[in-house]
Amino acid sequence: MFADVEEELVELSLNSVVGLTAPKTMKLQGQVGGCEVIILIDSGATHNFIACDLVKGLGLAVDRTGGYGVVIGTGLSVKGEGICRWVAVSMQGIEVIEDFLPLELGSSDLILGVQWLETLGVMMVNWKTLLMKFSLGGCSVSLKGDPGLNKVSVTLKAPMRALKHDGQGIWVELNNVGMSTQEEVRGVPEGLQRVL
Repeated sequence: MFADVEEELVELSLNSVVGLTAPKTMKLQGQVGGCEVIILIDSGATHNFIACDLVKGLGLAVDRTGGYGVVIGTGLSVKGEGICRWVAVSMQGIEVIEDFLPLELGSSDLILGVQWLETLGVMMVNWKTLLMKFSLGGCSVSLKGDPGLNKVSVTLKAPMRALKHDGQGIWVELNNVGMSTQEEVRGVPEGLQRVL
């Protein structure tokens, strides 16, 4: 599967790296080596990826490669190296054995991309209800995404990692601010009072 990965540029959506869930993706829980993991099924990723922390934590073997470029959604390219071969992943009653590229990921431990999706053949997917149906070994399989896993708190670590590579960015935070009395407004500078 990864025979020519050294010569390839593989793609991954920026949302997958920073930890946000985008359309045409779904998250579900699974297990690798007895460890609970969050799996992101991402039709925008060309390959399968595994979090470097998980590789280290489970002591997974990494076959060395000459390195490859990973193009993130913004066009930014980061360098990756190595392949974790034949990693067994259990999820919702099925086992998937795939090769994964180690990479620093956001809120997911594994990303199953088109590399895995294309092995499934014909499938039905409802991205709104996060339901995916396909045939595996002659049996009908349904995978159901967990909408609760889509709501993640974004830590400063992921955007800072993206900022480090890109060199610039905008951080927007939305808060609900309310003032109940004029007394509380007196300590606020006049210019800011107009904004509030």
